[in-house]
Parts: sequence; structure tokens; C-alpha cells
Amino acid sequence: MHQIWQDTPETWQFWLRWYEAALEGNPLNPDLERDIALIPDADWEKGAEHIAALIAALEERHDLKAQVQALRQQLTLAQTAAADAAHRGHNQPPELIDSAPEVQRQITIIFDTLDDAEEELSKTNPSPTRLKVIGQALLNAGIALAKYCGGLGDAALQKAAEELGTSGTKWAIRIGAASLAAQAQPVQSLGRVILEYALKLAQGG
Repeated sequence: MHQIWQDTPETWQFWLRWYEAALEGNPLNPDLERDIALIPDADWEKGAEHIAALIAALEERHDLKAQVQALRQQLTLAQTAAADAAHRGHNQPPELIDSAPEVQRQITIIFDTLDDAEEELSKTNPSPTRLKVIGQALLNAGIALAKYCGGLGDAALQKAAEELGTSGTKWAIRIGAASLAAQAQPVQSLGRVILEYALKLAQGG
């Protein structure tokens, strides 16, 4: 076994990580382990290299799903700031109240699209076409949010965020005042990653 590992380490690296994690009492992603256990017997009979390729594809999908979940959590953690804003005075100038709906719309798109991404990436065979739509939607929303925030000064951005925090709608508590501009780039980055993954799937990668 040691000789096999030395000759083809890339074939066995997952199992080495799995074994070391088990020894440390820190098992790998249970969803990933479940999907590996569900690999058909016919595939297992094709040998270690074939299984290694299937596992690598499963890991890539689960890693991307984890990125989606992490971004949602990152955005949701800002709810405290938004909740605090709801208790402040909110005598916003009319132009800020008028422009706030665009931020509201993009934030709604982002959260709804993250939900769609997680659902699609939970599938055994996610659709490249669907993932392309999801990735493009995230990219577009991130760009739109960045453009909006870039057109406001710090004080105006704070006021617009406070308006989000006082509206009482479902997305109002999902992003905090100072986070509006900061979150635009991670949203764009994840959109690009999903687009690249969709292209890879479409090409049979």
C-alpha cells in the first residue's frame, strides 16, 4: 500500500485526508462522504484512478456549495448593524428614500440567487445552464450594488443603509450599514466562480 501511495499519490490523497481526519476525530463534510458512499458499484469496479476523478468532482461541487453558504452567512451577520439602524432616527433626504429601493432590489436578488445556487449545487448532477444563469445573476447584482454605492458618499451610504434597516421587509435585516459597498466584490467574485464551474460542467469537465 505504501508503494502504491508513492507511485500515484494523486489517486490516494483524498483517502489519506479522510483517514487523518478520522484519526483526529474531525470527519470530513458528511454530505460529501454520503455522496461518495452513493457512487455506484459499477464505478468502483473501474479502479482507483476512476474513483479519484469522481471524488475530485464531488469535492469541487461541495466546496463551491460551501462558498455559497459562507457568503450568505457573511451577509447575514450584518443583521445586527441593520437592526441597530432601525432604532436610530431616519430623517433621510427624499433622494435617499427614492434611491433605496434599488439597493433593496439587488440585495433581494443576491439572497434569492444564493438560495438557488445552494439548491442546484445540492443536486448530484447540477445543470450547467442553470448554474450559468445563477452565476450571471450574482455577478450582475454585485456590479449593480457596487455602482450604486460608488455613487454615494460615506454619509449618504450610511443614511441609505439606515433606510434599509427601518423598512421592516425581509431583506432589511440581511445587510448592515457599512457592509453595502464591502459585500459587492465578494458577490461578484462568487458569480465568476460559478460561471467558470458551469462552463467546466458544460465541457464535460
